[in-house]
Amino acid sequence: MRYFKLEFSLDKKEIGEYPQIQKFKKGYNANKQESCSQIARYYFGKRPDVEIDFDGLELANKAKLTDYLSSSYLNALTGLLVSDNLYNFFSGLQMASHISYLSRIYQKGDLISENYRWVHFIESYPEIINYSKSDFFLDHSEVNFKKLSIRSFVEYKNEQEKVRYKINSHRLLLKKELAIKFDILRIGVVKNETYVKETVKNEMVNHGFAGIVYEPADYLILD
Repeated sequence: MRYFKLEFSLDKKEIGEYPQIQKFKKGYNANKQESCSQIARYYFGKRPDVEIDFDGLELANKAKLTDYLSSSYLNALTGLLVSDNLYNFFSGLQMASHISYLSRIYQKGDLISENYRWVHFIESYPEIINYSKSDFFLDHSEVNFKKLSIRSFVEYKNEQEKVRYKINSHRLLLKKELAIKFDILRIGVVKNETYVKETVKNEMVNHGFAGIVYEPADYLILD
């Protein structure tokens, strides 16, 4: 089974301008804790204890609406800003644990769409990884991408706490009996991106969802 990482399209013919959302509408308080700009700061990978306010995203003047929207203010590592059409498609699949928020999109100060949602992932799945069979390294040229021997999630956490560079992997073994439960996967440990099975990717292509590039994630291997 192959996985594909969801990436933003950079094709200006498709998206108009990148990132598509670069600011908030006039009057939106981005400093309040329930602001969507704070979601990565306070609620990275966990359930918010306040209602997050997504009523104020401003589409750049030349940008176009697509099913997957890029933004300067939203941390894509913890969620996805998607159209209702794409969210409804996702809802029919097995997806990593999440909550969603209605998102209103503005352009030049005018409301142009209420049909978007922020999908916020609230759980990580470290138990999916077979650590002893995976390859790990410090992801920075200053340390010459030093290889690490890690045999468990506890060791991974301990090693990550000791170093200032991200621990990454170019060969991540996933426990098949756990991974195959998800059509849309976000591990949340080592790799924080959103992945879909190849069959799901093919369905998405057939549906013609816009604003998405599917990057092969051949470093994810079912054990």
